[in-house]
Amino acid sequence: MNKMLSEYVNKARNKGLKDDDTKTRLIDAGWGVDEIYEAIDGGDDLVPPSPDSNTDKSVSSSKTSSGDKPINVITSGFSGSGFEYIIYFLALGVVAISVGAVLHSIINVLIDTEKFSFYQETIPIASAALVVAAPVFIGFMLRLKKKEARLPEILLDPSRRRAVQLLLLVTFIVGVIKLVAYVYNIITIGDASTFDMQTSLLAETFHALVTIGIAGGIFWKYFKEQSKLD
Repeated sequence: MNKMLSEYVNKARNKGLKDDDTKTRLIDAGWGVDEIYEAIDGGDDLVPPSPDSNTDKSVSSSKTSSGDKPINVITSGFSGSGFEYIIYFLALGVVAISVGAVLHSIINVLIDTEKFSFYQETIPIASAALVVAAPVFIGFMLRLKKKEARLPEILLDPSRRRAVQLLLLVTFIVGVIKLVAYVYNIITIGDASTFDMQTSLLAETFHALVTIGIAGGIFWKYFKEQSKLD
């Protein structure tokens, strides 16, 4: 248990601050939810530190201007839950890329066979990645969903929010790049014969729908979630 965090919780209680308000302040300051709950749940058995004990210089603290509020504390690095979310999002990315590669291959088999040779080589790799990443993704998803139901405050964990913001940025960039490439291909596709043009147009449309659908779906899900939290 973090000594400074426990002292902060005790000081907040002595000043009449409710535990829920303390949780909110600590989350905003950058503390992980697991650490906060450990300090609050075990706070009653704490032994007060001696006045001449050395303070932890790795954690900074400062008084608020009002004077009657608890000291604000800041921690760096990823919380335990934040690290779990990073693994979850990485697994999500691998699953999304693998599913996309398989769907692109199917499109080329059914519509544009000339491009199938390129995607054919990616099918074994994508399938292997999907077999490995899917159980990790599902396992962490179920674990984190249970955690979110038990501790809703975990959604405000700074480590998690940074990971979500990075996920939103990546999916947005992928979607925009694919949309630009699709428009470019439509503009330059007129040089082919009528049949080839229709085939390529249909294939490019389905390829764009797959990529934008996967990236856009992930982006929209977490964008809505962040909008509610903000």
